Amino acid sequence: MKARHIKKLRERIKTFNKYEIRRSASLFGDFFGCNRLGLVMDNYYITADSPELALKRFFRYYERKMKRRHDNYTSNPEETTEKWGRIMVKNLKSGFMTFYR
Repeated sequence: MKARHIKKLRERIKTFNKYEIRRSASLFGDFFGCNRLGLVMDNYYITADSPELALKRFFRYYERKMKRRHDNYTSNPEETTEKWGRIMVKNLKSGFMTFYR
């Protein structure tokens, strides 16, 4: 890559936001509760351009780390309401939450 391409990429990365990704503890969007074992669900922090890209990056990270696909893996994330969501993507800068099936 040429230096000008790297410079443009660095400028683009500066505009990325941090996202927090959290799985639902149970069915019907229980994002702030405990799972059936009484454990609090893990948070994952991803830097990305949009919530959809953050979710895709999370799935790739999960697949590399756990050597299997996530239970809610999808190539086309479908946005939904909090009640029906299985995964929450929260923008840490603005606090806006997006929910996906």
